[in-house]
Amino acid sequence: MLDIELLRTFRAVAEEGSIHAGARKLVVAQPSVSRSLQRLEREVGAQLLVRSHSGVSLTPAGEELLAHVQDILGRMDRVPDLVRRAARATRPVIVGAIAGAVAASELTEAIVAGYAESARGIDVIVRELTFVDQFTRVEQGDVDVALVRPPYRGEQLVLQPLFGEPVLLCCRADNPLARFTSVDIDGILDQPMLEMLGVADYWNDFWLLKQQRGTAPKAISRPVATMAELRYAMMTTGAVMPISQGSAPYIASQPMTSLALRDAPLSVAAVATRRGEGRPEVLEFAACARRVTRKLLHRIEGGALLT
Repeated sequence: MLDIELLRTFRAVAEEGSIHAGARKLVVAQPSVSRSLQRLEREVGAQLLVRSHSGVSLTPAGEELLAHVQDILGRMDRVPDLVRRAARATRPVIVGAIAGAVAASELTEAIVAGYAESARGIDVIVRELTFVDQFTRVEQGDVDVALVRPPYRGEQLVLQPLFGEPVLLCCRADNPLARFTSVDIDGILDQPMLEMLGVADYWNDFWLLKQQRGTAPKAISRPVATMAELRYAMMTTGAVMPISQGSAPYIASQPMTSLALRDAPLSVAAVATRRGEGRPEVLEFAACARRVTRKLLHRIEGGALLT
């Protein structure tokens, strides 16, 4: 089997037209290049070069070898890039989505479908995230990119807001509030709300409307991490909770209901990636989410573009 380095030396000398120039190109001492050429000629059993004061010229055998060497080395030079591309293509992109289909409301499926179309050749895996782990699973690398709901106050992630949507109040259908179509925050001050155990305090504070209320509500603590758990907790305790408008079809059906919460802040849908993320296919998910949001925001009633 021919030594690949001998072939590289032969190609350099043949292309440069002299042993001296070939050695300079390879950054190798000229005597070493001469020895390599002699060894190659011994291995192929033929003279490859005619040496003269003006340089070197190829023999017919040398011409034949050079044609093969250029093809072989050209292929070899492309191998690292091909391997890297193959590795990228076979390494899946794991997409997280808080509360699954509710992550970006009516745009969730369109974002995932749009990304799957633009990332052909890449295996896309979608994982449902909970209220508790929506940020930590991205931070820890369990998922590569995620559709999340701020607020987030950590340093490890970069959040790109997509849109804001209205917040509704969810309650049991037998709650006296259910006879109204809307209510303001002052109208629910006496209502018990759910404090979700395990989530960050600032995230709890947002959904308990602490900033808008100016005080902590009467809270019932429950280990609530999913939309289903939130629904059943309200159902069994009689508590009320703000919910994103897009989650209403999943959580506010009988025996629950929802009504507009007039002075509540918007709930923001965002894309989260790890700070310093460099994989193009991961960053493409965020770009795709922005494109889909700009195109389809009209599907979200009262939605505000943030991307």
